[in-house]
Amino acid sequence: MYKIIELITKKDYKVLISNLVSLSILQGLNIILPFLTFPFIIKKAGIDGFGTITYASTIVIFFIMLIEFGFNTIATREISVNIHNSTKIQKIFNDVISTKLMIFGACSIIFFLLLILIPKFRENSLIYFYSYLSTIGYVIFPLWLFHGTQKMKFVTYINVFYKTIFTICIFIFLKSKDTLWVVPLFNSLGLIASGITSIILAYKIFDLRFTFSPFNNIKEQLKSAFPLFSSELYVTLTAYTNILILGTLSGDYAVGIYSAAEKLIRAIGGLVLPIINTLFPYISNLFKVNYNKAKNELVKIVKYGSLVLIISIIILFYSSELIFDIVYKNSNKLNIEKSILVFKIMITFPLFSFIDLVFGRLVLLTNRREKDFFKVFSLSFIIGLATSLLLIYKFNYIGAAIANSFIQVFIAIGMLYYALPILKKNN
Repeated sequence: MYKIIELITKKDYKVLISNLVSLSILQGLNIILPFLTFPFIIKKAGIDGFGTITYASTIVIFFIMLIEFGFNTIATREISVNIHNSTKIQKIFNDVISTKLMIFGACSIIFFLLLILIPKFRENSLIYFYSYLSTIGYVIFPLWLFHGTQKMKFVTYINVFYKTIFTICIFIFLKSKDTLWVVPLFNSLGLIASGITSIILAYKIFDLRFTFSPFNNIKEQLKSAFPLFSSELYVTLTAYTNILILGTLSGDYAVGIYSAAEKLIRAIGGLVLPIINTLFPYISNLFKVNYNKAKNELVKIVKYGSLVLIISIIILFYSSELIFDIVYKNSNKLNIEKSILVFKIMITFPLFSFIDLVFGRLVLLTNRREKDFFKVFSLSFIIGLATSLLLIYKFNYIGAAIANSFIQVFIAIGMLYYALPILKKNN
């Protein structure tokens, strides 16, 4: 990574480092705060209560994906290449938020129908309702604006403040399983507060003023983002279908066992996200101005990143008991032993997730190969669904872990297959 940075001009270096630090803090916050609350939730509400929260949040993730509609990538890319065109940025700002508002309205109708019609939802209606409130934050939070203009430090300040405040509230107000609903409530309030503050900052920093866009503009946004949205929907389906199937077939207890390990392994895999997200606008622009330089940097990223992750995986495997003892201290020993087994089965996830992100996001998406990206995840979802149904039915949460690991390897190979011709091309 040091050699890569040396190739970047001094000005770009400062911008990238600033954004890398900001995104790293954000990602660190997204990892640290949940792992402060997860053991507390398990202690106060039990592993099945933790499973209930996880299952509800998984349902809401699909609505969030619909509302985001791929804009965090598409809008970031469009703003990064129009960074000096304030008129274009204003149009993107209006069009994206208008489109999100329209999707949010449709999603809300669907959600409340599910809340009324499905018994599992009705039994924990407050938990599901408060979990759904988080979608409001995603509607109004223009992360793509700050990311595309490479001003992520503002987003960092906002998130650190509100997430910390509302996480503290969880520790104060969660007393037992009967008050489990405070967890999604405070999580959602944090996202909504962050969204409102970020809109105010967008007005002040970029001099933007929101006006609802004409329907033709919204239609155009939906059309342009649809290929990537389809791919990201399959990403979400592939990542979270296991929990839906597990919760439906085996109940919230099995979800709790699986999620205690899965969330930890995904958090470890997520440590590379700040680097990938920081490099995305830079690599996207670099492919336009210096194709060969972009390729060379990507090769180095894969080489050094994979080496670091392989070493890390070996260390994590042999220290998994210690890690779980630290993270889930004072939790039921039998439950934790089950989760450790799940963790070990999924131990290669961070490596193959990294390969998927580099070749998928930094190669395919920066070169506008959304259709190839879509092909990989659509096929992965179909294979993953069949694999998950069979393995979870036969082996419960162990089957979910095996299915998750298998499909992540498949995705990484698929991204590599479509990315190699681009990297071999000479410009």
